[in-house]
Amino acid sequence: MLKYLFWIIAVFALAVGAVYLFSYLNGSVFLLLDSGANSVVYSVSLRWLLYVLIAVLVLGFILYCIVSLFWKIPSQVNRSYKKRKRSNVIEDMNSTTISFFEGRYNRNLQLVEDLLKNKQIDDMRVSALIFGAESANKIYNFEKRDAYLNQLREKDLPNTVLPDLLRAEGALKEQDYKKFNEYCDDIKWHNPKLTALAQLQLEYGLQISDADIILKSLEQLKSNNAILDNEYQKYELKAYQIKLDQIGSPEILRKYWRSLPHSLKNNKTIIVGIGQKYYDLQDYQGAVDWSLDEYPNTQSPQLLKIVSNSFSYLNEKSQNKVLRTLENWLEKDRENSDLLLLLGDLAYQNQLWGKAQGYLEVSVATRPTIAGWSTLSKLYAQQGEYEKANEANAKALELLDTNLIE
Repeated sequence: MLKYLFWIIAVFALAVGAVYLFSYLNGSVFLLLDSGANSVVYSVSLRWLLYVLIAVLVLGFILYCIVSLFWKIPSQVNRSYKKRKRSNVIEDMNSTTISFFEGRYNRNLQLVEDLLKNKQIDDMRVSALIFGAESANKIYNFEKRDAYLNQLREKDLPNTVLPDLLRAEGALKEQDYKKFNEYCDDIKWHNPKLTALAQLQLEYGLQISDADIILKSLEQLKSNNAILDNEYQKYELKAYQIKLDQIGSPEILRKYWRSLPHSLKNNKTIIVGIGQKYYDLQDYQGAVDWSLDEYPNTQSPQLLKIVSNSFSYLNEKSQNKVLRTLENWLEKDRENSDLLLLLGDLAYQNQLWGKAQGYLEVSVATRPTIAGWSTLSKLYAQQGEYEKANEANAKALELLDTNLIE
């Protein structure tokens, strides 16, 4: 705008200057026209000749501007069209990004197809192809995924690991572990410490229950600062639970405990799992010893349940030792319903009806449980007290219904 104002002022100043200058010109210009035999002489005022000359120049300039304007119209229209198309590309790219992160993968694929048809996509082409490949992979459309990846590899990103990452993810979804490992080998050739690779290996380890792969992947993710502490602890626990499930002898179980990370030494799930593993391996003395050693720290009723299940397999000496230990604990904590229930159950197993009844009645009075009332029902029936047995059984069923409702 200022440019045009400047030119208007400049032209006006030149016009004023010309008028002022021409006021001093009073001469004439003679034009001789020779037509053979006759010659004609014309006299023209110098002032008017200059006026005409200036007018011709101004008109010529105006004509030039008009012609230039019309000449530029097609190119301006073309630029405007490209600008509008470019604006559409940006809007479509935003929609594509949003649909992908919202999980609308079919919609995302439609938007990608529209984007790729737009000639103004330019530097957004790579992003569009990546979104398309990712979305196709998510919905198991591997044919379309490979089509996008081939375009990326041939034209846009010939040396990227993205195609191998997506194909590895697809193979993992199909549980084609042979192909998965082949793709992972290709990725490792580019970058063995890639975070995305470690995430895929973690998922692979979980699928095939390979604790070593899980732990190795976790260490890589932790090294890359790519995993939260609570996620790391969750998967670490899962890995050591897998290791525990695969143990086949008490000796290996003891080595397992010694090699356990300090962070899991106080984990109740692991501690109870070790006690149950001793029981599953038919090392009943080991199961009882482990459970009694760990109960004071964990106060887990599940450990007492392991003691109850293993008790009948012990010799008399070991049984008496267990009973003395439990009774000593009860002396210090007379309202411990879990101990009362266990002692009642053990007394019932040894046919010590009076002791069993005493422990169990105090246990259900302190904290009613299905196991407590069920054992009492059997005890009452054993002693011929069928009315009490029915009442105890009814209370056990009532607790069962309550638990189911909750």
